[in-house]
Amino acid sequence: RRSKQAREAFARGLALCLEVVEEDPRDHWAWLAVYRAATLAGDEDARLQAATHVVCRPPLTPELAAALESTDWIEVAWLAGRAANNQLKNRRYESARDLYALATSMAARLHGRETLEYGIVAKGLASSSVELDDLETAVAAIHEAIHAFRAVSDPRITGAQIVLADAMARGGAVDEAAAELREAIAAAAGPERAELRVQAGVRLAQLLAQHDDPAALEAGEAVWRDAREALSPSDIAYLRAAATCAHRRWASGEQEQGCALQREAVALCRQIREPGDHELVIRQLDLARMERELDRPELSAELASEVIDALQALGRHDDVQLGEAYHERGLAEMKRGRGGAAAADLGAAINVFTMCFGSESPRVLEIQKLRGTFVY
Repeated sequence: RRSKQAREAFARGLALCLEVVEEDPRDHWAWLAVYRAATLAGDEDARLQAATHVVCRPPLTPELAAALESTDWIEVAWLAGRAANNQLKNRRYESARDLYALATSMAARLHGRETLEYGIVAKGLASSSVELDDLETAVAAIHEAIHAFRAVSDPRITGAQIVLADAMARGGAVDEAAAELREAIAAAAGPERAELRVQAGVRLAQLLAQHDDPAALEAGEAVWRDAREALSPSDIAYLRAAATCAHRRWASGEQEQGCALQREAVALCRQIREPGDHELVIRQLDLARMERELDRPELSAELASEVIDALQALGRHDDVQLGEAYHERGLAEMKRGRGGAAAADLGAAINVFTMCFGSESPRVLEIQKLRGTFVY
């Protein structure tokens, strides 16, 4: 057992490390020292605080990743996965891939490859790699994830099949991707896997639509029927099915019907998600676009304003969705003939996208060009 003197020495060491990070909170190597000192001192709060700074605050350098990969810090492995998931949601794919690569390396060593922990982060690595068109990494990682989920009989295997289908489609194997999704839907029969089955159905409808397959509308209607029969309106997959069917109706020329169904999805999502929630924001911005294109710019601007207010209240000033909301409201204001308001919103969108993607990114250049096309 540790003596009183040893415990006091560990506490003094922790205090010294904390003094260093107070002087420079961006010193990630100092936070590593805090983590080690807090572990020795038995200070769980300081240890978790340090782990959070190590994983979530830096850009993750190769040197820092190498230092972490050899550790036995469960908290760091877990937080790497959480941080990667947040980056993936915010479409910062390179950062997400780097964090998922760290998380998979740590999970393989700490938990083993045939575990749920490993499967979850391997799936995330595959998802972020697909978005970066790094298909070799994506396919290798998703097969690892499928193997892990199969080893523990976890239903997340359906989600992994969806990612595999995405990788196939990116590589041009669209028919094979659709077959993989149909196989996933068939394998997920039964009420206990209804949510995953609906998710696969949503992705199938989206895939077919992306490649102008006339079967996309029926796929959208089919997954919406399945969701209504098998899921509760409080399930997020139910809402995604509604939104997917709304898009398919819209694309097939049934704009008012599609908009009405999207409006229903937004109303349901408001009941189960807080303002600013990722899923709610997606639905609100989709509906805003539909209302604007149906010559109801006032409703479009109102929806976009709800998103802007919610994200700003949460302090998410560099969130991609905030840029999308400003862009949408700017387009609505243009349609209303309010040039000054439109210019202000488009300028705000440029600022957000510059923070997210850089000043020379295609999105920033596109909006700058649009902003320069009208007089205000």
